Amino acid sequence: MPELKPVTLSPNAGFYRDVLFCTIPLLVMSYVLYGPRPVILAAVSYLMAYVCDRLLAPLHGPDYDSGELSSECFAVLLTLLMPPNISAYVLAIAVLTAVVVKEIFGGAGNYPFNPAAVGYSLVAVAWPQEVFRYPALGKIPITGTGSLTLYESASATLRNGGLPNLSNVQLLVGNYSGPLGAGFTLILIGCGAFLLLRKRIRLTTILSFLFACLLVVWILPRAGTGDMPLFSLPWTYLPQRLTVAKYELLTGATLFAALFLICEPVTHPRSRSSQIVYGFFLGILTMMIRYFGAYEIGACFAILILNALSDRLDLTVEKILAFLARRKAKTPVPAHAAPAAVPPAAPAVQAKPAPAKAQPAAPARTKPAAQAAPAQKAAAVRQAPAPRAAAPQQTAPKAAPQPAAAPKAAPQQPAARQSAPKRAPKKRFADDGLTLMIPSLKNIPTAQDRKEDSDGNA
Repeated sequence: MPELKPVTLSPNAGFYRDVLFCTIPLLVMSYVLYGPRPVILAAVSYLMAYVCDRLLAPLHGPDYDSGELSSECFAVLLTLLMPPNISAYVLAIAVLTAVVVKEIFGGAGNYPFNPAAVGYSLVAVAWPQEVFRYPALGKIPITGTGSLTLYESASATLRNGGLPNLSNVQLLVGNYSGPLGAGFTLILIGCGAFLLLRKRIRLTTILSFLFACLLVVWILPRAGTGDMPLFSLPWTYLPQRLTVAKYELLTGATLFAALFLICEPVTHPRSRSSQIVYGFFLGILTMMIRYFGAYEIGACFAILILNALSDRLDLTVEKILAFLARRKAKTPVPAHAAPAAVPPAAPAVQAKPAPAKAQPAAPARTKPAAQAAPAQKAAAVRQAPAPRAAAPQQTAPKAAPQPAAAPKAAPQQPAARQSAPKRAPKKRFADDGLTLMIPSLKNIPTAQDRKEDSDGNA
């Protein structure tokens, strides 16, 4: 039997485990409001996703990771987006669609679309009366929910041009008709803080998404309190705008989608700049679908549209940033900023040529001195034997070449020409043409010699 390769855990396994943990308090509140039916629906969805995932596991071979739990996480999230009276077969189709979409693209980490958004969008389009109508608060039977009286949600009231009659406490606690887990604002905020501390979601994406939703609602509110017209300036009717923004952001599963759906790690952009752009356009598209579409929860449809552009969005943002960086590098320095930038570089430019000029000057001063020393030694050697030499040897012509050597050193160093007379021996006799012809005349004392001798005798 061939040995199976060890399976490495998915890097996103921690995200799905923490999200499943956060669904527990939401299910507890659903149990308090509607009875055991929501918990049973969540458990059945979990088991169905588990079985479908194991049945499709042979498609992936040894790369299958049984501890990844993404399919089970999508199943529970779909349950929390549904009304408490949802039919079992509708929920089963949504869960099966999510698992198949995940596996058909290669399993964990390979799907381009959020599977939970795909499953919800399918059943929302196919069975809108099942998905967008909710019973009143109270215990509902586990089976036989067809006889319940159904109502529209607060988001549907806004879409029809009205204003919901809900207090702030009801909005925070979720004490009104709506999806099973999308209305408990306080619990959702706590779950978001937990996921942020665990570094499972990106605050940049969430804030840009909520800011875009608020921007659309503030500029173009679609409902009023009677005295606020449909189109008005953004700085007018501030209390009415705040009321409308409160209902828009806290209903329609907007906060639920911001925390659990748009930050799904596989379909989420990678770079921080792309996440900001992704969240901003996702918020605008969500509100446009809620404003002009037929469905009150537009976040899932907007997520599918943006998921198709997620990878391309990363590449486009990177190219734009690289282009701006190149333009900034090529931009000339302004005239007023030139003095601040030039002084630091000026000493480095001036300090480099200084040694280059000083280096050739040093050899020019020392080299002639070194060359003059041998020349002076040679002159002393030639002049020393001159008094001892015999008369027939004409030493004067031998000393004649010395003046010829002096002009060679004169252009290089003037000091060498001045040192020669200092070292030359003092001439005691007349050195004229007659002594050259009669060498014996060198022994005849001159008048200067007599004067010096007389001064010495005196």
